[in-house]
Amino acid sequence: MRVLLISHQLDYSGAPLALLELARALREAGHEVHFTSLGPGPLGGEFVASGVRPFQPGGRPIDLVVANTVVSVPAALALAPSADRVLAWIHETGFFFRILRASPRDYSLDRLRYAAFPARFQVDEFARWMPAAERLQLRNCVRMPPADMGAATPDHYVCSGRWEARKNQARLLELARALPAAPTIWFVGADRPPNLPPGGHRFLGTLSPGEAKRAIAGCRAIISASLAEAQPLAAIEATMAGRPALLSDIPAHRELKQAIADIVLFDPRSVESFVDGFAAIEAQSVDPAVRRRLQEAAQRVFGPQGFAENVRQVLGRLPVAGAS
Repeated sequence: MRVLLISHQLDYSGAPLALLELARALREAGHEVHFTSLGPGPLGGEFVASGVRPFQPGGRPIDLVVANTVVSVPAALALAPSADRVLAWIHETGFFFRILRASPRDYSLDRLRYAAFPARFQVDEFARWMPAAERLQLRNCVRMPPADMGAATPDHYVCSGRWEARKNQARLLELARALPAAPTIWFVGADRPPNLPPGGHRFLGTLSPGEAKRAIAGCRAIISASLAEAQPLAAIEATMAGRPALLSDIPAHRELKQAIADIVLFDPRSVESFVDGFAAIEAQSVDPAVRRRLQEAAQRVFGPQGFAENVRQVLGRLPVAGAS
């Protein structure tokens, strides 16, 4: 089957990284894979290095167009031979439309026949916006280098993502100040905000995928006070490296905890909830049994082997299943 993947951009954010893993899985399954993007970015070189070809019009017809994110759906519908040859892999939540003050109709979601979502709660959340579509689950895939369970426990924590209101990093810093000893937090993917005074925290800015994974794997634990997520790659990466995770109590994180039971949730509105949760991950960080459970559960649900089977199941539900 000839597949075209369309990304909204090619930066090192979660959705483009997830699309790269999908491209690799499709190639490993024997499909011919091409990619294009609505915006530039450094990840394009990694697609090419993985054997994925930049899309050029002409040649043999495309069998399936995958729109990665809501933003890419109109372009996918325009390039596909028909609407039933489009699969939208949607990484946003309903929070996305509130941020942009946009309507789902602006992205032609009502024209979709097939849509896939990393998390189960999104399947229900998007139902009213795509009444004719079959909605499927396609989890994210994470590959991490093997973690050294015998290594010394680091003394810093990681929070991942660009500095923005949705990620709620400012609130995290407020909560951290309530702890008896202020932790050192490395902000992966974020630059220091101009209004934030100097302190003990580090702002690592944009990192390559390999650099970000190494920073996450080398932390004591990962912490997120986010207000909205779909399926957070950084939290999965941390647990796959055997690192505890303290995450805000939102639908995406609750669902992740169902898969990885040792994840600790807290209410970001409550200082007491955060302090109790922080104490819990402190104990986990020095407990090899807990760290091993985190690693094994994350690998089982989000590792490449399970992802390949998930991709096969989703493709089997599409009318292009028999295309070669």
